[in-house]
Amino acid sequence: KRKQAEEVNRMITEAPDAYAVCHVAKTHWRSFDATATTRAIAWLAKFSSTLQGTSGVQEASDAEAESLVAIAGEAVKRLRSLVEKHCADFSRRDLIVLLGGFAQLNWGLEPSLADRVRALVESSQLEKLRPQELVCAVWALGKSNGKSFLSKKSLERLELNCLRQLAGGALETPQMVQVVWGFGQLSHRLTCHEWYEGIKKFHGADSLKSLQPSEQTLFAWSLSRVGLCNDKALGKTLLAVFKSSLRQYDLVSMNTMLKCFHLM
Repeated sequence: KRKQAEEVNRMITEAPDAYAVCHVAKTHWRSFDATATTRAIAWLAKFSSTLQGTSGVQEASDAEAESLVAIAGEAVKRLRSLVEKHCADFSRRDLIVLLGGFAQLNWGLEPSLADRVRALVESSQLEKLRPQELVCAVWALGKSNGKSFLSKKSLERLELNCLRQLAGGALETPQMVQVVWGFGQLSHRLTCHEWYEGIKKFHGADSLKSLQPSEQTLFAWSLSRVGLCNDKALGKTLLAVFKSSLRQYDLVSMNTMLKCFHLM
């Protein structure tokens, strides 16, 4: 059984596209362990554009496209059932990878997976997450409607750990934006003073200018969602960044930014 699991893991790792991963999941699902299940979902998330029809399906014939959809549908059912089956065996890292994969693939979380994630957030294990894992968790929870199973106290614990990373300068500017966006999706208002201080100290005008206009817009919009739109200094910094990047903005992003400035 161990050799079969090793072989399946090798096949997943060597799969060139989503079609191949789906084929492995459909035909060898009985040999999947927790590691293989996590790896398969991670690779499907990586190849998600193919599953969504933005690559392989468009280039394939009608028959091939129907075959891909059939295999993908069966593979998804198998993988979701495997998540339930192996849920108790997933490591802390596996949980973060699965959470991110489900979010990337726009899958609703399995109840047992949601329970494990909630237990992780409520435990001391949360503090052991690396910055990139914490960012992934907040982003994925925001995208996966985590507020449906996380309590206010759990969100506060999550915020406290993110704030520690922010205050320690461990978050890159795009990561900081993802975190703020995630909390916005979770409808969680952040502790204003500490976040303002951390953003000013480590993510000033030069850092924000390095973001794409879409990221700048996302950040400004997210600030209003988490209650961080009352600081004049931050508002002036964003305005200066907006002016310096104005020619790169499309009309939709520009209109969104102006609405955000109105709120500030």
